[in-house]
Amino acid sequence: MAETKAIQRDEWARRISDKVFNSIAERYRQSHNRLFFLDYDGTLVKFQNHAQKASPTVLLYNLLDSIIADPLNTLVIISGRSQESLSTWFDGRSYYLVAEHGIWSNFPNFNWAYKRAWHYTGCQKSKS
Repeated sequence: MAETKAIQRDEWARRISDKVFNSIAERYRQSHNRLFFLDYDGTLVKFQNHAQKASPTVLLYNLLDSIIADPLNTLVIISGRSQESLSTWFDGRSYYLVAEHGIWSNFPNFNWAYKRAWHYTGCQKSKS
């Protein structure tokens, strides 16, 4: 019984208040450009050691399709899986894909490209 209560407390801690939910929903409605980054393994599907067992379900496809049905939404799925696996699962869908922990991406034209060098384009430290 104590274990069940602990699980219930943990689940309750993950929930957000109505006030926070309403604030998020209102900001979503007011935005003109929405970008969703979703992790694949362990988030969208249960982690599996073999790619064949990690394929998306019809329910997941329907959920992802409902997100991109809104033209203001852009969806990026990030995975450690190979580009081959992601291509097999999501070919023909309008989701951007990042494979092998960022080594491959189909952004911006849905054609796979190898990211030879990632570089930081933000603020540079000043030399002193």
